[in-house]
Amino acid sequence: MKIVINFLFIGLTFQMFSQAYTFDNSFGENGYISYTDTSDNFLNPETAPVDMFYLNDKYVLVQSYQLARFNSDGSRDLTFGINGKARIAYRNYNFAISSAKLTTESIYVCGQVSMGDLNNTKGFIAKFNLDGSFDTLFGDGGIAIFEVFPDGTIGDYSSFNDLLINTDGSILITGWLQANVIVCKLTSSGTIDLDYSSTGYKSFGQGRGKCLIGHHGGFLLVSTLGTTKIDNLGNIDVSFGINGIIATGDNATSKVVALENTLFYIHSFYVGRPGFGGHNIYFITGYDADTFQVTFPGINANTYPGISVLNDTVLVTDATDSFANDYGFYFRIRRFSADGAADLSFNNTGVYIYAFPSGPNSSYATVSYPHDDGKIFIAGWQNQYQNGIRNRGLGMFKIQPAALGLEERIKNDWTIYPNPTTDKIYISNFENWDAFRVYDVTGKEFNCSIDTRGCISVSNLKNGIYFLSSYKNGIKNTLKFIKK
Repeated sequence: MKIVINFLFIGLTFQMFSQAYTFDNSFGENGYISYTDTSDNFLNPETAPVDMFYLNDKYVLVQSYQLARFNSDGSRDLTFGINGKARIAYRNYNFAISSAKLTTESIYVCGQVSMGDLNNTKGFIAKFNLDGSFDTLFGDGGIAIFEVFPDGTIGDYSSFNDLLINTDGSILITGWLQANVIVCKLTSSGTIDLDYSSTGYKSFGQGRGKCLIGHHGGFLLVSTLGTTKIDNLGNIDVSFGINGIIATGDNATSKVVALENTLFYIHSFYVGRPGFGGHNIYFITGYDADTFQVTFPGINANTYPGISVLNDTVLVTDATDSFANDYGFYFRIRRFSADGAADLSFNNTGVYIYAFPSGPNSSYATVSYPHDDGKIFIAGWQNQYQNGIRNRGLGMFKIQPAALGLEERIKNDWTIYPNPTTDKIYISNFENWDAFRVYDVTGKEFNCSIDTRGCISVSNLKNGIYFLSSYKNGIKNTLKFIKK
């Protein structure tokens, strides 16, 4: 069934209705909580999360060398690990977690372990049960450190950066050995799988392996060389890209996040002057996982950015630039539409910033979790200096949409997507609205129709700006969309 719409000119006045956010006072202390060290000695082991999972109403944060679990109100879950923490400690080695994966029964982490000398580093993988205890049947008491592969060629300088867990429990890991990209395969018990190769790993040329992503029965290996497609035996699919490689993942790739059918590449560039120091600038671009066409035009970010998805929008967590009247960096979360444009309906400006009350800061947000009820959990590194005391460690907060009046609630309960569009738009919650009307900036009306899915074809419209309006309970709402 199709509903035919007669479009009438109503006027050019419109409003893009926005939603302000505020702290969720049920979390922490008035929405914010920190676990920090109040000295200059870095005594507290809390670090910025490199990843996170939300499971059974609890937040599991993957930090540099531990997992930490928190209740929905921000308090520690003391039933997890030892007093809320599952720490990797082994023979006084220094661990640095780079990636983590969650299965129905376990949490796996991998990274680099320093064995008393920065020039003597190895790759490691650890397996935890969901309660934070080690799976003692894996590796050596839950941890597998790869000092020497069977042929003795692993050398003294290696690291693991990302891993995938296969359905049979076997594990694929990418990283680097000396100066080469490698992919290793382990058995479900954490031992080298010699059926994969005589050494348990395969080399893909000079560079560093960054990420492994499942892809149509095979895998995408993202390295500093590019994106390579391999099968489950580590063989390169030469029909992919040019001789098996697409150059998307160039030397600046620091991380790739796979969300639905989009691969978000996070690139980092170091800028600075000799003798004056410098810092990394990050650039995020989204690609279709099948075609590798750009679907999310690049945006700039700061300081170890994180990515999550809220409905059809992308949340990016990072840090602000230095404020003009202060110096330092503050927690920042921004929302973008699928085309990379700032979503100005998010907190009225497209951005939410938490600035500490006083004192210089160098704080940044690295992970977020958008809840179905509209609340957003955010965590990162807090480094605040106030009254001669430096507070460094983990900072977490939760925000929620501010309360709306009846009219505002009505005006915000439908949206248009995709926007901009090329041939059609969809209207969310369209069943509860009446008398849809479309017109351009001159007031010209257009004959269109909406089908039972809430879809309107706009393929006959010229490129430009248009308005879609409707009524509910006598209240009019008008939204703008772009045809390109």
